[in-house]
Amino acid sequence: MHADYDGTRAWNWGLDPSQHVATAAECCAKCRAHVKCNSWVFCPEEVCFAPDAHKHTRGECWMKDQRDPASPSVNMRGAYTSKYRARPGHHHAPPMVHWVSGTVRLKRAATNGTWSGRAVW
Repeated sequence: MHADYDGTRAWNWGLDPSQHVATAAECCAKCRAHVKCNSWVFCPEEVCFAPDAHKHTRGECWMKDQRDPASPSVNMRGAYTSKYRARPGHHHAPPMVHWVSGTVRLKRAATNGTWSGRAVW
């Protein structure tokens, strides 16, 4: 709770109301059902702050891809510092991150079908 995980790509555009869910558990289940999703982010509040141009609302479920879901890349976690909240555009950030995030294990390895540089070592 109180975490906004990053991702290398979003498999589900969370702003689309047709993709909204009621709970974090539903968002997690939706991620588990997607073959390439290994990270999810859910907005449980009426409005969830993010330092972008969008208004994020209750039910958004972002399904993402993490390079290492065991050690996820985090945008924000816990409390926003007073220094962060004093920055231009962040003055309306709440004291705590509203987002709920999690990671799941993939049923199969995620790949884009290409060989890494190690293939030619």
